Amino acid sequence: MKKLFILFVFVSLFSCSLNEEEACDRSPSFGAISSFDISNTSFRVSGSINISDCDKDLRLFGIVYSTSELPTISDQKKYFSENDFSVDVENLVPATTYYARAFLNKLERKFYSDQIFITTIQ
Repeated sequence: MKKLFILFVFVSLFSCSLNEEEACDRSPSFGAISSFDISNTSFRVSGSINISDCDKDLRLFGIVYSTSELPTISDQKKYFSENDFSVDVENLVPATTYYARAFLNKLERKFYSDQIFITTIQ
């Protein structure tokens, strides 16, 4: 009976350590997003998207923007290929407020950063 108990404890500890090693937080985090080079018809947005090294899922990075708050990927978008980004948004209307946020789309799941707002100059 004592050998069975020791075997049970050993198997339990071993399986717990395997589960801890296999655990991977696949949720991205977003660095601060900022805007600059604002003109009457364009602006530039920069920031970063941080992804866990253990996350190997296919993904698309980008920013979405709109004149309505909380833009989604069904609004205007610009794609980029690096985690750190600086993207020009052009052909805008002067003296108009735009809302923008970064997004990550992977395996039918969408993640968004906090939004920023930018007002183009007159």
